[in-house]
Amino acid sequence: MKKNNLLKISVIVPVYNVKYSLENCLESLKIQEYPISEILIIDNHSSDNSVEIAEQFKEKNKNLNIKIVKRKKTYGVSDSYNLGAKLARENYLVTIHSDGVIATKHELKKLVNPILLDSSIVATYPTGLHPRSLWLTYNFWQKCLFARDIDQKSIAINGLFDCYKKEAFLRIGGYDQNKFSNIFGSEDADMSIRLGREGKLVATTAEIIHQHSFEGRYTYRNWISRRRFLAISYGHLMRIHAWSMKKDVVIYFIKPMLALSSLLGFINLLFLVPLLLFPFFYMSRMFTDSATLKDPRIVTLPFLLLFLVYYESFLTIYVMLFNKVPKWPSVI
Repeated sequence: MKKNNLLKISVIVPVYNVKYSLENCLESLKIQEYPISEILIIDNHSSDNSVEIAEQFKEKNKNLNIKIVKRKKTYGVSDSYNLGAKLARENYLVTIHSDGVIATKHELKKLVNPILLDSSIVATYPTGLHPRSLWLTYNFWQKCLFARDIDQKSIAINGLFDCYKKEAFLRIGGYDQNKFSNIFGSEDADMSIRLGREGKLVATTAEIIHQHSFEGRYTYRNWISRRRFLAISYGHLMRIHAWSMKKDVVIYFIKPMLALSSLLGFINLLFLVPLLLFPFFYMSRMFTDSATLKDPRIVTLPFLLLFLVYYESFLTIYVMLFNKVPKWPSVI
């Protein structure tokens, strides 16, 4: 690998209470065969020992150019990426979630190589993996959250493990912290739409495993709260970018269409059949995998999923129409 043919890259790692995953993430960066100019670890005022883990890793790996930025309050992942982009000394940025583990030592090379061949590329992105072996480490409700992702490959630009041309990233203002905040998510989708106007966004064969949390304290309230957040975020995103999203809009409207069509059940009971079958198709893994099928809580899952069809549909449509979050129902 000739040095004059390489892109010089800065890696940005946002951190917030990730003591269970940070070391694995950093170790996977360490073994990459593609050279890294610097690693910027942006800590968002963690209350666990994440900073200590980062400092210990830095001390053990003095050959790596690691900089740790300690923030005095929690700003979030997107804001951390924006700050990292401003602090980065190189012209290309690689972002990685602190709960991501790069699959092999070759993946960073796979992520970066397309840019060497085409100067019109402003960003590349990977294939996200979520193996069953990882899913089995979750408790029942966290299994619900990721049941549709098991053994699936997710190809998307979302900050998990992306490479950006810094000039283009800064030109669009990075992630939009004004329109998107802790209330509204989907800032990654918004950023990719805007960045796509600057040049090509290219999928690569680079692979990364998204670990998520190993804490085991995930409850059904956490799950429903997350579903609420996603529904609100989808509505906000569609309000801003509906005309740019094309076929994705149809995907986001499947649940609202299902909810509305079920109201015709008083005319003909056949209209209720898709709704009643929906839970078993939508989350088939939960109803077929031995790890969850024998759990007593599986009995409640179809009813919760039917409730979520109406709950999420209401939230998505409300936010899309009125651009604000309804005060109710806020807590389930």
